[in-house]
Amino acid sequence: MPKDKQTNSENEGLQQLPKPIQLNLPSSRSKPARRLHEPDIKNQAPRQEKPPPRGNVPKSHSATSGKRYFDSAQKAYGQRRQRTPKAPKQKRRWWYHPQTGPILGQGDRLYTPPQPKQPFFPPHIWRVVRLWPLMIIGLAIVVMGMINVFSYNAWAVYLGGELIGHMSINREIEQESIHYDAVRHRRDILGADEVLVNETVEIRTVRAGRRELTTSHDMIRLISQNFTYRIMASAIYLEGERVATLRNEAEAIHVKNEVMARFINDDTILELSAFEEDFQIRRIEINADNMNENMDNPNEVIHFLERPIQDIHNHVIRSGDTQGALAAYFNTTVNMIGYLNDIASDAILTVGNILRIEITRPRLTVRTVDEIEFIERIPREIETINNPDKLSTLPYEVINEGRDGEIRVIQRITRLNGVQVGVPEETYRRELTTAVTRVIEVGTLESAIQTR
Repeated sequence: MPKDKQTNSENEGLQQLPKPIQLNLPSSRSKPARRLHEPDIKNQAPRQEKPPPRGNVPKSHSATSGKRYFDSAQKAYGQRRQRTPKAPKQKRRWWYHPQTGPILGQGDRLYTPPQPKQPFFPPHIWRVVRLWPLMIIGLAIVVMGMINVFSYNAWAVYLGGELIGHMSINREIEQESIHYDAVRHRRDILGADEVLVNETVEIRTVRAGRRELTTSHDMIRLISQNFTYRIMASAIYLEGERVATLRNEAEAIHVKNEVMARFINDDTILELSAFEEDFQIRRIEINADNMNENMDNPNEVIHFLERPIQDIHNHVIRSGDTQGALAAYFNTTVNMIGYLNDIASDAILTVGNILRIEITRPRLTVRTVDEIEFIERIPREIETINNPDKLSTLPYEVINEGRDGEIRVIQRITRLNGVQVGVPEETYRRELTTAVTRVIEVGTLESAIQTR
């Protein structure tokens, strides 16, 4: 053994083992990695299925024995290809074609991933179809614009078949309300109780420009100015003859109250009756053309009704009547009586003849009933007691002063134009306190000097 060679005392005499056999198996794929959904068309060979074995074949010689051995060998050397999990089942869409191509399980060596689904529309059409939300929005905008252009936006108001104007559509206002508001506007202007309109208001839906539209307030005023009408006025009839015409019933009642108040000055009025004359308030219809000519001023009507009138009274001469007494009673003169009857002022009147006398009386006579309440006193009586032991020259002595009685009385008095008529009617009498007699003592004894 040469000296330069080192030896191992422990391994000396042992035979060196041969080197292990190296398998030329590829440790990694030489080709670039591909995606699962991309098929390997280049290296993929058509699969040939073996016919099933005939007869009883041992398990060790079955069709899967070689595959298991190959898988176990790859697992031992760490070169087994990882199995691709089974792709999830995808839903079928009506715009995709059904799935095509071979479907392999997890145990297959060559796994073909699922093919991408083809769209129902071609690509150049699908680029437009996928923008359908924007298309729907644009179509809605176009439709709304067309509706706004071609739809009705105003009401055309016709009065008796004639166009009055246009107004904006207001769903809260109806055709009847426009007619009623126009009549009420005219009634407030005239001050009448009721206005009768000859025409009717009609509304039609039209298309109008913005400048042609008017407000509802202006339209109501325009309608009230264009229709023809009649009013119901209040007329005052006195003894069946019309003496005044007023715009409404409130003015007629005001005239009546003012005339009555002229003869009512006492606060103790219990009852106020109507006029002694036939005084009536009636409603009459007046045309609008001659309305101003027929209407009267309430102040002038009051002055007319308060003015007295001259009337001729036929008086039947009774016993004791003279021209002077009759002139004083009827508030006239003797010359006026002689002038009307063509007699002398000193002529003797014959009983039973009719004498014409001119009297001045108010046009209206108001009858009022007043209630008067007062206390009536009952005088006390005086009782005298004679005392024989007391001198008569001495003043009398009051034993009991006594008092007067009181009675409460209520009477009703009827007046015509403030003048009492007839005797008051007593409606209530009650004694409040009783009268007490006054007692005095008077002496009746004569003096000694007088007796001698």
